[in-house]
Amino acid sequence: MPGYTRFDSAVYYDLNEHWTAQVNVEVTVHAPEDRADLPREAPPVWIWGDATIRFELLRSLHFSRLFWWGALAMFPLLVAQMLRSLEPEILRDEGGVGFLLYVLIVRMLCPLSLLLWATPAIHAEVEGRTWGYVAVRPGGRAAVLFGKYLAAVTWSFLLGWISLAAFLTLVYPEGWSTLGGLFSELILLSSLTYGALYLLIGVLFLKRAMVITVSYTLLVEVFL
Repeated sequence: MPGYTRFDSAVYYDLNEHWTAQVNVEVTVHAPEDRADLPREAPPVWIWGDATIRFELLRSLHFSRLFWWGALAMFPLLVAQMLRSLEPEILRDEGGVGFLLYVLIVRMLCPLSLLLWATPAIHAEVEGRTWGYVAVRPGGRAAVLFGKYLAAVTWSFLLGWISLAAFLTLVYPEGWSTLGGLFSELILLSSLTYGALYLLIGVLFLKRAMVITVSYTLLVEVFL
């Protein structure tokens, strides 16, 4: 059966101006054999995910978020200054410096940043009433999850690496050769792991995501 063209009409009525208008809309209906060249599958998730990443990164570039991001990055330096006056010998030993970097950056800074960026990602879409539009598009849900996950991981890794660079430059410069590469890999691994975990909690427990994530972090990551 060949394709054909029909005309649909729509009537619009304005309550304020009290006028009506009828518009004819040309609609082309494809026959089954004419639809072979039409797209049937959703575009790859990384195409829409890339747009989500760029949107999330650009949306984060405002003063308040960047201020708290910088404050978190400087937290290990503040702890180092306190230890310099209380226990200065810890900052002279490579093992002590490595332990501080592991606790302050890998186990504390990266999870905390992902707690703020990854956990409420889907809840923010639901509250903003945009999730319904995303969910009905082919591949929309996967693309948004993928994009928000990579955006959160990017911010977490940059936060951890800048904090690491500042710490090694100002506190323990001789540790660049031995600790720099090792902790860069640990920061990346921590960002990927905690980002996936916290985003999963945010998806499974939409209304109580922050409460459950904080409880998990305190009970499992801190006390156990």
